[in-house]
Amino acid sequence: MQGMTIRDMQQSINVGSSGSVDVSNFDPTAKGIDVIIDNPSGTNYNGAVVNDSSSLNVTSAKLRITNAGQPWGGDTGAVLVSNGSTLYAGNLIVSGSQSQGVVVSNNSHAEFSGSSITGSAHGGLVVVNLSSATADSNNPLTVIGSNGTDLFCDSRSQIAGTLNMASVSVVNCNNLLPFIYQNLP
Repeated sequence: MQGMTIRDMQQSINVGSSGSVDVSNFDPTAKGIDVIIDNPSGTNYNGAVVNDSSSLNVTSAKLRITNAGQPWGGDTGAVLVSNGSTLYAGNLIVSGSQSQGVVVSNNSHAEFSGSSITGSAHGGLVVVNLSSATADSNNPLTVIGSNGTDLFCDSRSQIAGTLNMASVSVVNCNNLLPFIYQNLP
């Protein structure tokens, strides 16, 4: 995907059944390369859903998601990654989610690199049910701030690479690693 705007859809990008979607600049001569998911009417449940062993890869084009989710919270929000799925977020920009920014659940993984999750009413990055998230050290810092809770994880999930995150102030997660790996032998 590149160069499109999706507005006021209940679920804008839905990747399932071992599928894969890439948000990338496939045509360098194109004028508009970013993908924009906008929810001005407040009807959106999720900006993107990545489910059932699928993947969403945000690389050389930006994926901008604004005002996603529902005020009551739950797993609504900008991106829901669930059931053994993966998110690679090199250029993900989430702003003003009515609910969660990014939810990673049910044995899934998300990797961030120079992304931004700001202004979510509930959680910025939420990692639960045997899931993990990392912020890569080889790229610009990932900004996760000004959310209801910036980082949240349950006792069976982990967020690594916190030294590669900026603006994090509200944390509810005991399984944080400063680097992307535990100390290796």
